[in-house]
Order: sequence, then C-alpha cells, then structure tokens
Amino acid sequence: MERLILNAALGMRHYLDLTVIGPAGCEQHLPDDTTVFTAPSSLAGFMSSGLAHVLRHCRRDRFELIVGGSGLAAPLVALARRLCGARSLIFLHGLDLVVNSKPYQWLFLPSIRNADHLIANSENTRQLATGRGVQPARITVINPGTDLPSGLDEEQIAAFRERHAIPFERYLLFAGRLTKRKGLSHFLRHGLPRVLEATKGVGMLVVGKTPVTA
Repeated sequence: MERLILNAALGMRHYLDLTVIGPAGCEQHLPDDTTVFTAPSSLAGFMSSGLAHVLRHCRRDRFELIVGGSGLAAPLVALARRLCGARSLIFLHGLDLVVNSKPYQWLFLPSIRNADHLIANSENTRQLATGRGVQPARITVINPGTDLPSGLDEEQIAAFRERHAIPFERYLLFAGRLTKRKGLSHFLRHGLPRVLEATKGVGMLVVGKTPVTA
C-alpha cells in the first residue's frame, strides 16, 4: 500500500505542486522539491499530528485537491476539504470497509462516503464500498500494478529455488496476508486444480502469513 501511494504521489507531482503529510521517514523517498510534513506512524500519533498540520496549512494555503492514501485518512481529508474548499479523492482498500470497530464505523465510514471520488483497488473493494452506501458513480477501480525488475540474475533465482526447496519448473505466486477475503482458499479449491490439469510442471508458492489480531 505504501508503494502504491508513493507512486501515486510521484505521478501527481508531474501535473501539480505537491504537499505531503506522511509518516516519519517518507521524505527520504520523495524528491527534494516536495513540501513534506511528517507525523508519527502510529494511528493515534498520525491522526493527532496530521490534524495539527491540516488546521495549520489548510487555513493558510489554498489547495485544489486533497488526496487520502486510505480510508484511515478520510476524516483528515474531509476536514481539509472543508477548510480549503477543495475537492477530495481517497484511495480505498478492502480493509478500509470491513474493520470490525464501532468507533471506526461511526467516524471513518461517513467521511469515506462523503469524499468527492474514490479509487478502489479491486472490483471486490468497489462492491464493498457500494454496500456501505458509497454512490457507484463516485468510484473508479484501478488495480495496482508493479514494476518488474530487468535483467534477472539467474544465480539468484537458482539460489532462491534451492533455499526454499521449490521443485516446480514454473510456478504461480500469491503474495499477501492469509485472510478469507483475499480468496486464496477459493482459488486453491476451484482454480488451481484446473491449472495443474492443463499445464504440467506448474506449482504454486504462497508468501504471507495469517494477520495477528490484538
């Protein structure tokens, strides 16, 4: 998620002047000419420090667009939008909509619903959002991509395969947390057998773990 938001910020700066409120250390990944205000990475610290930055700078400066990297930023985005008279955009992830917390449902979801536009990371996230009262016309689905490395080192690949005892000639890769909504178990039951039947020498690697709940 952090890489997605960083790439979005780097893309936006080609079209507009960019000011970032982000977790401590984010400035190391942004160009030197970017205005950056940092906040603690914990939720409470980020919300309180982010609130101070919004109150200070949105009263003084005029912004045309306020962008939130996830639903957790939605209340700050809503406040900044009101102070600046700007439009708002929020990147939406599945967890933003399914958190089992009454305070979250009370504070964050209304702010998500009131955003001018939302970018959902999948069709499933879009459906979750509409199920929680977001107007479909205000949602655009953009599936995250990735930059593939060039010039793969065959020795590194061979060492990786040996280290993890990978016997397959080719393999599918799943990388993510092992939560039900990711759909891995459904794919293993209904999709992978068809792949194995159609293509010999193929296996599947799973990189991830079950999330720890407090």
